[in-house]
Amino acid sequence: MSEEARILVVDDEERIRRLLKMYLERENFTIEEADNGETALEMALETEYDVILLDLMMPKMDGMQVCEELRKTKATPIVMLTAKGEETNRVHGFEMGADDYIVKPFSPREVVLRVKAILRRASATKFLHTDAKTKDVIVFPHLTIDNDAHRVTVESQEVNLTPKEYELLYFLAKQTDKVLSLIHIS
Repeated sequence: MSEEARILVVDDEERIRRLLKMYLERENFTIEEADNGETALEMALETEYDVILLDLMMPKMDGMQVCEELRKTKATPIVMLTAKGEETNRVHGFEMGADDYIVKPFSPREVVLRVKAILRRASATKFLHTDAKTKDVIVFPHLTIDNDAHRVTVESQEVNLTPKEYELLYFLAKQTDKVLSLIHIS
């Protein structure tokens, strides 16, 4: 974390944005703000942020939609900030691609510490990433296999597979131009 991190704070409540900005700027982070989901999505797609703090309930586009859209093209760490603390909401947030989930009311100091932890993990694994971000996805007319997410969809419906079923499907999908016998599949 030698260079100053750029953080996008997204919340429709100005007082929450101001509070987070104040605490994060004390740690020498560069803060940009958005007050709705549409603006946040535009900003996040145009600018490289190190972390995005994203409110769940916002006008125009909610945080889940923003997170889901961002995950189609970016791996920027996302921390959800929300009053919805039920387990189903937290699980859904993680399924959409959130990296952390903080329930309101929250301690601004805790938010700062969580942001620092995410930045530490990101910088520790930076050497694993290349500039050319390639996704390991196999697409057929009615079948998509996303190996990065271990997700299989058939006609836009997610299919639940056991790990062995997934491995076999992925293996066979990569062998499209080959004829295989049971002897070769071991």
